[in-house]
Amino acid sequence: WQLCRPHLEKITPAMKTKVRELTAGLTTPEQKIHAIFAFVANRIRYMGITTEKEAPGYEPHDVDITFENKYGVCRDKAALLTALLREAGLKAYPVLFFSGEKKDAEVPNNYFNHAIVGVELAAGKYLLMDPTDETTKDLFPAYLSNMSYLVATPEGDTLHTSPIVPAEKNLVRIATTGEITPDGTLEAVTEIAFDGVNDGVYRGVFMNWSPEKRHDFFAARIRNIVPGARLNRVEVLPAELSDTGKPLRVKLSFSAAGFPLQRDGYMTFRLPWVGADFGLVNFVIGKAGLEKRRFPMKVFSTCGATETFKIILVGGGATVAALPQYRAINDSELSWDRSLSYTDGVLTGKSSFMIKTMEFSPAEYLRLREHLKAIEYSRRKMPIFTMSPERRADSLLLSRRVDFVLDPDGSFTRTETVRRKILNYAGQKRFSELKFTYNPCVSEVKVVRASVTDAAGTTRLADNKERNLMDAPWVGDAPRYPAEKILVVNLPGVGKDSVIEYTVTSRSKAAPFFSAVELFQSTEPREQQSITLTALPQMAARIAFNQNEAIAFSRKEQDGKVVLQWQTGRMTAIPDELQSPPLWSFAPAIFISNGDWTTYATAWNRALIQAAATAEQCGREAKKLVQGVTDRREMIRRICAFQAVKVRPAGPDFTTLPQSLLTPADRTLADGYGHSADRATVLYAMLQAVGFQPEFVFPAKYPPVPELLRRMTAFPQRLLFDTVWVRVKVAGEWLYLNYGNQYTEPGVLPADAVSGLMLASGRFEPIAVPEKLHNRMAVDNTIRLDAQGNAEIERTVTYYGSHQAEFNQRYSEMTPEQRRRFLQNETAAISQAAVLKHHDIAAAAYPGRIRLTATVPKFAVRDDRYLYFSLPADMLQRLIRIGDENR
Repeated sequence: WQLCRPHLEKITPAMKTKVRELTAGLTTPEQKIHAIFAFVANRIRYMGITTEKEAPGYEPHDVDITFENKYGVCRDKAALLTALLREAGLKAYPVLFFSGEKKDAEVPNNYFNHAIVGVELAAGKYLLMDPTDETTKDLFPAYLSNMSYLVATPEGDTLHTSPIVPAEKNLVRIATTGEITPDGTLEAVTEIAFDGVNDGVYRGVFMNWSPEKRHDFFAARIRNIVPGARLNRVEVLPAELSDTGKPLRVKLSFSAAGFPLQRDGYMTFRLPWVGADFGLVNFVIGKAGLEKRRFPMKVFSTCGATETFKIILVGGGATVAALPQYRAINDSELSWDRSLSYTDGVLTGKSSFMIKTMEFSPAEYLRLREHLKAIEYSRRKMPIFTMSPERRADSLLLSRRVDFVLDPDGSFTRTETVRRKILNYAGQKRFSELKFTYNPCVSEVKVVRASVTDAAGTTRLADNKERNLMDAPWVGDAPRYPAEKILVVNLPGVGKDSVIEYTVTSRSKAAPFFSAVELFQSTEPREQQSITLTALPQMAARIAFNQNEAIAFSRKEQDGKVVLQWQTGRMTAIPDELQSPPLWSFAPAIFISNGDWTTYATAWNRALIQAAATAEQCGREAKKLVQGVTDRREMIRRICAFQAVKVRPAGPDFTTLPQSLLTPADRTLADGYGHSADRATVLYAMLQAVGFQPEFVFPAKYPPVPELLRRMTAFPQRLLFDTVWVRVKVAGEWLYLNYGNQYTEPGVLPADAVSGLMLASGRFEPIAVPEKLHNRMAVDNTIRLDAQGNAEIERTVTYYGSHQAEFNQRYSEMTPEQRRRFLQNETAAISQAAVLKHHDIAAAAYPGRIRLTATVPKFAVRDDRYLYFSLPADMLQRLIRIGDENR
């Protein structure tokens, strides 16, 4: 309290006016609390940088600063909310909160990791609220339940524990209505209401997704619930998701042709229980993979799902042969209940699932496991019938201008000026800060001006206090290289309908050649944009670029220089779809370059070979490794594993630094780290020392699809490469190395087919991986089923290529206890009721393999004289994630 009080007192007239405005006409303390809370939670962004020189991160900023900037970290938002509530006459205090394990009341320590607010409505009774959660209408999120806190009062206070929110307040409520037509088509509508913690989590995700991404998300979920379903329409309410005063609701319309399975006069179908894929309760139960626990299992919140559906079998003629019956579960930790009824051609279902606690003791965990086995079995049940004969963008790019000026020495200046209007909350979150990465040894970056003009026309400039220069994340791990910098600019007062404007200039020193790709259409609408390049006539003559009919081009001479300009007017937005290729491969774009691949390859090849020449220690280590070994593949395997262990990947992208800064191979080996090019020189030197004839290769980071590579190679772009490989020929086939780690089989690559620039020849060639090293998995299931529905399942997974490397590393680095848990989780993946009989794991072999044999009681559902079951998981669905029907 003593630390915070001076900051809380910095109340300005504008803040007092805001409190009066928010509480006008409100009579109860609860009404005032909700109004003021909503303002701080939703209008003050949760972000900021630390500028204090003493005790950084402990005290809040003065509340007037947070109010004015419209952003702050947790302690800043908590202080502002406290000050505004006190101004409204409420007894509000900052609260020190620990998000994590509960503290020991008898052994005090002063470490808390979060700041919230408490209002004393009755003596010693506090109403808690967390204003950092910007996507919830709840004062206090359920995921902070059952945790320790201290209220910072003038008199002091003792340790409290936050109350647990009942599961009934953290529900998803689902209702589905539909019909199955005589031709077997399901037409259905599902309405989902998200309450409590479900509202906060799902709203937070949806606010940062485009409508296309939301559509793909729901399309994939619906396909998982109803095989072959097509999602026809999605409606997410409220339309302005940042309006947390309105509950989150989703309405889905979908259809599925050939929905029922019909044969020999019988019909069955998977019941449309949508709740199996929506709601946080599904994530909670996913943690119960271990067979038993020594310590309690904690979950992040109470939660639950209630669901109903009503499906009409149009045309009648269906008679129930077997209708599933369910056993209800109800104890202090969990409840589950489900029922079905069929009357007059209408199938009705009701379901309820509640997680009522946030902590399961080891004994309760065993009971939970048994419950989940029973639930899993019940969820497999199906009815058997006998049959008688517009998109909204997050922002609008008002204008964008890029000017390139090329100098005779090969250096150039790039100046970019952007004006952007923010259209919604997702755009506000996305564009509230600017980030620029550069390396001072080859370039300089300067933000000339950055401003925000709000909807009322008030303009604020981002001054020096809102600019922060940081080292790139890799700098501390690789001190040998010149430190890369990240310039971050926090933009003040960004909100809906704000206009952001900035100008940034970057100066790049001489590079191997000049290249640029400029995109003229993206996932946001654009009003106007232009790209200008200015150079001396002799330099302009060497510049090549593609033509695009959607982009206007002009050339003129001015002041003894050639000016090339590309312009477009209004461009509509491209749908923001999942798994799309790079936009420049199909959207209007200009590729500019004065480079030549042969010259580029020759220069890099010379520099890399020169770095590999200083390698006496590399040679000695290589000869020691292969002493007495005659098999050439084994020699390569040992050298690759040695290099992977002794020289860890660290440092910048090698193309961001000049060739002159390549490190001699022996120095890289001695330092124990290097970027891709330096690690390649160590591998090259070691292979050469034992009689191989290695070559350097620049692999393209895009697959060998003509539409992707055609313009990249025709108008040389240095961004095409970010890795250096080394290749050697063994038994008539090339092996490409310097990918993966000590667990990777030599010759395995991230993709089974790529294209690369061979530095020795300066030509592009296809890079083919031997078939035995292709990246794939083979999954074989053998099910032995008895007449009672009990099964013995043998599951064998064989790993090839990078899958083997990943499995080998994961399994090899497990402790014995982790391996025991791994086996339990793999067994549970077959079924919660599975009991392991036998296992055989060969992770280090190539290919890798895991074979499990387990018994599963009641794997198939027996209903009267009928027996049915689901086949194991569909591998095709896992390999290819299909979202919407159309793209």
